[in-house]
Amino acid sequence: MLSLKNIKLSTRTALLFGSGLLMILGMSILLTRFFFLHEINALELKATIAANRQAQQTIQIKLDDMARRSGDWAFWDETFELLTLGDADYYERNLNADSLKINDVDLMVFLSRNGDYVEGAQLNATADRSDPLSPALLTELLSAQGMGPSLQQLLKTPQPVLKSVAGIISLRGNPMLTTLTPVTAGNMSSDVGGWMIWAKSIHHFFPQRYETVLQHDTQLLSIMPGALPQTIADALFRQKLSYAEQLSDEQITVFSILPDLHQQPAAILKITAPREYYQSSKSALLLLAIFCLLGGILISLLFFRELRRSLGTRLHILEEGLKRLAQNDYTQPLRQDDAQDEISMISRVVNNLLTTKLETHDALEEVENKLQAVYENARQPMLITHEKRVLSANQAAATMLGNDSMGDLIGRHLDNLLYTAGTPSADCARFYQQIAAKEYNFEWNIAGHSGRLVPCELHITPIDHQGRQALLISMNDISERRLQETKIRQLVFNDSLTGLSNRYALIQRMQPVLKQLTDNHRFALLYINLTRFRAINDTFGHEIGDGVIKTIALRLEQEYAASGPATLARIGGDEFVIFIPQIATVYQPVRLSHKIQHRLLQPLIIDGVSLEISTTISVIIGGKEYKTVEDVLRCADFAMSKASKKQSKRIQVFSHRMYQEALETLAIQRDLPSAIRNGQIKPVFQPIVCCDSGEIVGFEALARWQHKERGAISPCRFIPMAEESNLIVELGEQVLTQACQFIQHLNQMRSDQQKPALSVHVNFSAHHFSSTALLDNLVSTLEKTKLSPEQLVIEITESMLIERPAESVKRMEQIKQLGVNLALDDFGTGYSALNTLCQYPLDVVKLDRSFVLRLMDGQQGEALVRAIINMAKDLNLPMVAEGVETYEQMLKIKALGVSEIQGFYYYRPMPAEEVFALFEKNAADKTSLM
Repeated sequence: MLSLKNIKLSTRTALLFGSGLLMILGMSILLTRFFFLHEINALELKATIAANRQAQQTIQIKLDDMARRSGDWAFWDETFELLTLGDADYYERNLNADSLKINDVDLMVFLSRNGDYVEGAQLNATADRSDPLSPALLTELLSAQGMGPSLQQLLKTPQPVLKSVAGIISLRGNPMLTTLTPVTAGNMSSDVGGWMIWAKSIHHFFPQRYETVLQHDTQLLSIMPGALPQTIADALFRQKLSYAEQLSDEQITVFSILPDLHQQPAAILKITAPREYYQSSKSALLLLAIFCLLGGILISLLFFRELRRSLGTRLHILEEGLKRLAQNDYTQPLRQDDAQDEISMISRVVNNLLTTKLETHDALEEVENKLQAVYENARQPMLITHEKRVLSANQAAATMLGNDSMGDLIGRHLDNLLYTAGTPSADCARFYQQIAAKEYNFEWNIAGHSGRLVPCELHITPIDHQGRQALLISMNDISERRLQETKIRQLVFNDSLTGLSNRYALIQRMQPVLKQLTDNHRFALLYINLTRFRAINDTFGHEIGDGVIKTIALRLEQEYAASGPATLARIGGDEFVIFIPQIATVYQPVRLSHKIQHRLLQPLIIDGVSLEISTTISVIIGGKEYKTVEDVLRCADFAMSKASKKQSKRIQVFSHRMYQEALETLAIQRDLPSAIRNGQIKPVFQPIVCCDSGEIVGFEALARWQHKERGAISPCRFIPMAEESNLIVELGEQVLTQACQFIQHLNQMRSDQQKPALSVHVNFSAHHFSSTALLDNLVSTLEKTKLSPEQLVIEITESMLIERPAESVKRMEQIKQLGVNLALDDFGTGYSALNTLCQYPLDVVKLDRSFVLRLMDGQQGEALVRAIINMAKDLNLPMVAEGVETYEQMLKIKALGVSEIQGFYYYRPMPAEEVFALFEKNAADKTSLM
C-alpha cells in the first residue's frame, strides 16, 4: 500500500495543496449556503412579521377612529338629554339602520349614570334595519368577559375622565371593536349623565376592506381548539411569544394573537407570504458550487504539473545535502546552481554557516566581555539574582539603594530587598507568584540601606545561568512620579476650595453602592443649595463668597459626621451633597436635613461682614429602583425645583409620585424632537364664526400631539419644552406650512362653489417671531402653498412685544408689507391697554376666554368686558371672542357688538379631514334643498 511518507516532498506538497484547496472551497460553499439561506429566512420572516404588525395597526387605527367618533356622539346634547331627561323619539331619530351604518357600528347601547340599560339598537344587515338590543346580548356585553369590569370601574369613579375606554371583546365568539364613553353635555361643564357603548364586528370589515393596503394574504382566525397547529398554539399561548412562524420551502406563515380589552386572546391574525427569494437563492447557490469545484480541480492539476516540472529535481539535490549536514559531515559543501530563488538562498546560507562555525566561539567570548563592562557601568540600576540571592549588581543599583559599593549587595537574600522588618512574608510570596505567572513588569517598594523604601518600576528578564533560571532585574526610581500622582489624585477627587470630595469622587463612591443594592437596602442623598449665594458674590466679592463656602463646608462636616458613614461633596458653586450609603430609618435623612438647615441659619461672620444664609434641601430616599448616579442626581434636582417653590422649610423629600412625574417629563422631552421631525405633532383647526350669520369666516390652527404610547399630550406641556430646547421654531414652521396647505385646499373647494375665501390664524412664539429667517420662510411658505397673503393671520401676544417695542414694530411692519395680517392674542390679560393698540400695526384683536367667563359674574364683569370691546371699536379693529361655550355667553357677546366668535358653542377643534367633510356636507345639504 502506498504511504504518504514515501512520496517525494514536491509531490506531497502538490497533493496537500490540491486537497486543501478543494476542502476550503467545499467548506466555503457549505458555509455560504448555510449563512446565506439563513439570512434569506430571517429577511423573509422579518418582512412577514412587519406585514402582521401592519395588520394589527390597521385594526388599532380603526379602533382609535371609532373611539374618537364615539366621543363626539357622547358629547352631543341630545344624547345627554336621553340619559338624564329621557327621549321617546331618540330611537327613531338616531338609532335607525342608516345612523348605525354612517357611524360604521353594529350596535349602540346607552346606560344610565348607575349603569342601568336605557336604550339600544343592533344592526340587522340582512333585513337592512336596526333591531332593539336583545337581553342575552346585553348580558354578554356587560359580563366579566365584556365591558363589565371597565363599566364597574367607571361607576366607582366620582368624576370619571371624559375619554373613551376602547378595546376588543368577544361576543358570541365574534371579536368586536368596542368603546365605552362617558356621556356629558356639549359644553363639557356638566357631570357625566350616563354611558354609551359602540361595538363593531372585526369580521365585517377586516381584512376585505384593507386588501389593497395589506401586503400579503391575511386571515383572522377564531380562538377554538384545533384552529392552529399544536406547535403554533404552544408558542403563542404557553410560551407567550408575540409571533409564531411556520416555514416551508414554498411559503412562510406568521401567527400573532389579537388581544382583547382584558389582554386575553380574542382572535388569531395569520399572514401567509410566498418564499420567492428562498427558491431563487437555492438555485443560484447550486450553480455557484458546481463552478467553484470545477475551478478548484483545474487549479490543483495545473499546480501539481508545474511543481513536479520546476522544483522536483532541485529539492532532491537539497535533500541529499541536508542529510550530510545532519550527519555532521561538513567536508563537502552543497552543490549550487545559477538560479536566484529560495532554494539557492538556502544552499548559500548553509554553506556560510559551515564557514563561520569555527569563528563563532571567539566572537561570543569577546561579546560577553563587552556586555559585562556595559552592565557594570550602566546608569540603569540592575541586579542579577539566582536562587533568591543577588548574584551580581551594578554601581547604579548600589547608589540608588544607599550602598557604598556593588559588593554590599552581592550575596544578599532577595527577600531582604522585598520587604522591611515586620512586613508579612506574604508580600514576598506575592512577588514570586507574579514571576511564576510571567508578569515581568510591575511596581514594587525595594528596601535600601538602613531600611529606607524606594518605590521602583521593575522590568524583569529571565536569563539562563548554568542551566537554571536567573533573573535580570532592571529598576527605575519612581519616587518623584508617586509624589506627582498623589497631587493629581487630590486634584481629581477633591474640591480645591474646601478640600471636600468633588462630583467625580461622589460618583465613584456612589456607583458601587447602587450596583450592590438589595431589596432591604435603602440609601439617602441630601442635595443642599445655598439660596441667594450669587447675590452675595456680586455684592461683597468672591473672597467673601469663598469664605462663606468654606464656613458652610465646615459646618456641614460637623453635622453629617454624626449620621454614620457618609460622603460630603461639593458638586457646584453653591451646591453640596451628603450621600449616606445605608440608613436605619427613612426619618434619619429628614432629621439631618432639619438640623443642617437650622445650623446654617446661624449668622456667619466673614472678614467682619455678618451674613445670614438660607438653604433649600431635596432629599432622595432610594433603593434598587435607581440604577445610575445620574438618575439619583436628576431626581434630586427635580425635587430641588419643587422645594425652591416653598415659602418656608424649603425641604422636599422626593416621592414616588415625583419619580413618575420626572420619568414622564423625561420621556416627553426625549420623544419631542423625533415627534417634531417625524411630523407626529399636527395642527387641528377651530372655526371662527360670524356673530350675525353664524357662518364660518376663518380658523385658528392649534398644535396637537397624539403620542403613540401616552395618548394625547397637552400643548401646555410640550410647547414650553419645545421653547426650552430651541425646537419651537421648527415646530412653528411645520404648523405654519400645514395650516397654509389646509386653508389653500379649503379655499379652492369654496372657489369651486363660488364662495368667498377664508383665513387661517397661526400662533407664533417669541422665538419664532424674532427669528432672523422668519420673513424668508414666510415668503417661501406662501409661494410653495400658493396661498394669498391676506388669507393668513399671525397671532402674537403683547408679552412678546413689550421687551423690544421698536424692534417688534419693525418686524410687524415687515410682515404687513408681505400682505399678511396680524392679530393680538389674549387681549386684556397682560399689559394690554389703549396705548398698546395704538402703538402696534394690528388688524385683529382677540378677547381672552377669561373675560368671556366674567360676563356671567354680573354687572361688574360685563362692564369690564364692554370697556375692552369699546377700546377696540374706537380704533376700528375687528374683535374675535375666544372660549364661547354656552348659548348665554353667545347672546351677551353678540349684544356687546363683537363681530366674530370662537369656542365650543359652535365648534370644537377638528382635523383638516373633518373640516373638509363638514364643508362638503353643507354644500350637499344646500344643493338638496335647491
